[in-house]
Amino acid sequence: MNDQPQQFSIAFQTDKTPAEYIALAKLADAYAFDAVTVYCDAPFQPSYGPLLLMAPHLRRTRLGPAAVPPGRIHPIDIAGKTALLAGLETAGGKMGWRAGRGSQKSA
Repeated sequence: MNDQPQQFSIAFQTDKTPAEYIALAKLADAYAFDAVTVYCDAPFQPSYGPLLLMAPHLRRTRLGPAAVPPGRIHPIDIAGKTALLAGLETAGGKMGWRAGRGSQKSA
C-alpha cells in the first residue's frame, strides 16, 4: 500500500490563446492542483510557449510538458527549453519523454 497522499494534475492541449493559458494557470493554482502539464501533440503548437506563459502564475503547482516527442523537437532543444522554463517556475518542474514506433496495419 502506498502511504503517500494522492496528487491531482490537469493537462491542457496547445490550442488556446495566450490569455486563455494565463487564465487556466490562475485557475489551476487557485484550485490547488499538484501539477499542470501541457501536451506537445501535432498539429498543435509545441508546449513550451504555453508553459512559459503559465509559469509566472503558478505558485504552488508543478509545471511541465506532458511529453515531448523527440521527432518533433530535437533533444538538445528540449534541454534548452526545459532549462529556461525551470528558471521561471517556482514549484518544481516535471519532464516527460515519449517514445513510440507508430501504428501498424493488420493484414
